Amino acid sequence: PDNREPVLSMGAFMENLATAAGAMGYEAVVDFLTDDRFAYELAEIRLAEADPTGYPMERMTRRRTLRKDYSQQPITPAHRNALLEPFQGQAHFFAPESEEGLYLRENTLAAFRQQSWRDDAQAELAHWIHFDSDEAEKARSGLTTETMEITGIAGWFVRTFYDEEKVMSDGFRKKGIKDVAEQVDQGGGWMVSTAPDLTVPALLTAGRQLQAMLLRIREMGIAVHPMTQMIQESPWKHQVVPTLGVEGIPQLILRIGHVDSYPEPVSLRRPVEAFV
Repeated sequence: PDNREPVLSMGAFMENLATAAGAMGYEAVVDFLTDDRFAYELAEIRLAEADPTGYPMERMTRRRTLRKDYSQQPITPAHRNALLEPFQGQAHFFAPESEEGLYLRENTLAAFRQQSWRDDAQAELAHWIHFDSDEAEKARSGLTTETMEITGIAGWFVRTFYDEEKVMSDGFRKKGIKDVAEQVDQGGGWMVSTAPDLTVPALLTAGRQLQAMLLRIREMGIAVHPMTQMIQESPWKHQVVPTLGVEGIPQLILRIGHVDSYPEPVSLRRPVEAFV
């Protein structure tokens, strides 16, 4: 409702654009235009010819979010530093067995449970899930059975018999809570990123930092699952900073873990022609 997460998403888009431009021989120069998170134009990106950076673009084309089957393998100090580096001091890692890690595990589930039973939030989720394959191809956004990692016969069943009304049912909500209860027990740690304030430049920068990190994780065999319900729900959104002892305003809570298998991307991406 305060347009925070859409601006973070635009920051991630900007990082992709700047990274791709660099690989193709352009420097992306960003000018912030406003502090109004609801403004139509937030920033301007100008491209100037430059030497190609040599950035490996397969990092972008193969990026994927995974939610399931994280191992308990610890995150090594080298990997932890690589994950934190793009955030320039505005992110913190917590081991799963630490006091902070246990707090994040327990309360991520509690916040998810509360959000699942809030009808307005569940209705928004229902709107973003495209069960029908033709609808998904047309929208090329939101969630599909593939991105939710519902495959095989289960995927066929959900695509065939589920709709927005089903998402609002008690059974769907309980299944989601059960899945999250299993997920929070998996992984090698948690990350919390922050921003100094909620201005447009701060949020766009936080989004860029997130995407810069996400683009490098596949080659480490590490997956990242955003689980940010604590920042969205009361009373947790007022408790994260004092409980974890971090500075700034929390923007993202991320579950981190090694995965044995890293499938190829399945998200439906819009072509460039849809934007320009």
